[in-house]
Amino acid sequence: MWVVHAGLIIDLFASLLEGATLILFPIYALLVWYACLRWRRQLMGVAALLLGLALIGLLARLDIAVRQALHLPDNGPLFRFMLYAEAVIVALVGGLLVFLPPRKLAKVPCRRCGYELHGLDEANPTCPECGTEFAAIKVELAPCAGCGLQTPACIEGRTLCKACLPPVGVPAA
Repeated sequence: MWVVHAGLIIDLFASLLEGATLILFPIYALLVWYACLRWRRQLMGVAALLLGLALIGLLARLDIAVRQALHLPDNGPLFRFMLYAEAVIVALVGGLLVFLPPRKLAKVPCRRCGYELHGLDEANPTCPECGTEFAAIKVELAPCAGCGLQTPACIEGRTLCKACLPPVGVPAA
């Protein structure tokens, strides 16, 4: 009685193991595609794709060598057919991912978080996403000559904040 149950358990475990190995095909493809996307438009991405395809070919060749070494009959090359199909799918999708255009970079990104600042009123605004002041270009701060408040340094030499600037049309002393 125990022998029958042990045989059923072994059969169940063997069938689960066969099904579990089939998940390795998409996992392998996803790993190769991740490498292709990670290093797109770079030689490293092409190398990752070629290495991924070479490993699939090596596994197919290993299957043939093991069958010949153990004198096993080749009852239909189903496993190798699955490997070749995997190689075609990995090559097509991986090639597409490797040669995708680079990410579109922001025209005026925030120095801290990369938020697109293009279209905001000021030339060097405070980032609405992370709150960084002078988010487009790092600005050196200097004390205002009138009140001592920290303001962006003036190239001409005398730094004044908005409150200390003379009204427009009035000549500065």
